[in-house]
Amino acid sequence: MKKLKILILIILFNLVSFKSIQACDLLGVEIGGNTSTLEFIGQLEEEDIDPNESITIFESQTSAFCKDIDFGITTIKGYITNKGTIGAVEIVVQNNSNNTESKQGLLRNFVKANFGDFNIDSEEWQGYKIWNIGPKQIFYYYSERENEPTKEGVAVTSEQYYNVLLVNEYEN
Repeated sequence: MKKLKILILIILFNLVSFKSIQACDLLGVEIGGNTSTLEFIGQLEEEDIDPNESITIFESQTSAFCKDIDFGITTIKGYITNKGTIGAVEIVVQNNSNNTESKQGLLRNFVKANFGDFNIDSEEWQGYKIWNIGPKQIFYYYSERENEPTKEGVAVTSEQYYNVLLVNEYEN
């Protein structure tokens, strides 16, 4: 009986852990896959994607993708090629002139916990960090400029599709 209770507890723990792992799983985004795998975008029709543009960007509240994680005021963007494939997904911090959101460090701490450590206060910080994890690339950026809101975000893409983040630079 005691072993049965322990087994049930282990199963429940795994189910809870699995659900939290799936929430905001950037590595689970199918870069190069079709848009039906991006739930936060919803069901896209062919006419939703502009065939005259190399990239169409869909934007939503981050909570549509990261249901159980608070990043403060952020948006999530899906970069879709004119062939209907996912090129990147990006979470962007929406700062005001006081950089209130970046000062909280919510997105930065998520990135550190999930992909690796870095120090934005280091003299060696160049404004971004890239991790190559399997076929995917995680791109974190944090850039402060005088009299401008801080630019901060994280994107998942791949070597083949990273140019979608440069929108006007992508060629199929």
